[in-house]
Amino acid sequence: MTIVFPAYNESLRIKTALLKTAEFIQKTKGNFEVIVVENGSTDNTYKTALDTALEIVREQDIKNLAMRVEKSNPGKGSALRKGMRLSTGRHVLLTDVDLSTPLREVYRLLAKSIEGSDLVIASRNLPASIVVGRAKDRKFIGSVFGWFASLLTPGIRDTQCGFKLINRDLLEMILPMLTIDGFAFDVELIFVARQLGFTVKEVPVYWEHDPHSTVNVIPDSFKMLRDVMKIVYNHATGHYRV
Repeated sequence: MTIVFPAYNESLRIKTALLKTAEFIQKTKGNFEVIVVENGSTDNTYKTALDTALEIVREQDIKNLAMRVEKSNPGKGSALRKGMRLSTGRHVLLTDVDLSTPLREVYRLLAKSIEGSDLVIASRNLPASIVVGRAKDRKFIGSVFGWFASLLTPGIRDTQCGFKLINRDLLEMILPMLTIDGFAFDVELIFVARQLGFTVKEVPVYWEHDPHSTVNVIPDSFKMLRDVMKIVYNHATGHYRV
């Protein structure tokens, strides 16, 4: 399995995220690779990630773990596309540095993937989901954006939870078609997967709000709405056809 972390201005959290990931993998069977993709940060995210990766490889010597730290153009979508392109795992987990959804929840997603789902996405909005500390302003803005996103992803209750598992077959088919650099990358991923006839499954998870999130709620929401319109345009002009 490959774990991809997009990282923007995450110098305060990336070390903890990577150490937690190494601890999780050390207790887990199977081979893993972890790819951190720094995307336009103005702090020491890249250096901190690289130093931490080297520390883990040299000092912990985890036999079933490979790590790499890369750079991409600005934007979460840009980082995730690069991480997907570099990945080698049969399954690729796209997850945020804050680990608001703990890595143990990947087993829920993996179970659905094994059952035949090509893209499995974590959801904070299903009845069985457990959500702790979600800020009211983010919940409101999220619901507004969710309404627009639902026009392209009907039936999906939470497109933006940063915890998604994609299998290799879908990844190789869909990657050349993805264009969104920002946070609406998730909407495009789900929309195009469905357009190509792949199975998308949403599952409940445990999620805990991190007050140090790098998302700027209002400006980023407007950017996401702009990108949703770009997805509509791409679809209308045939960009997502095989």
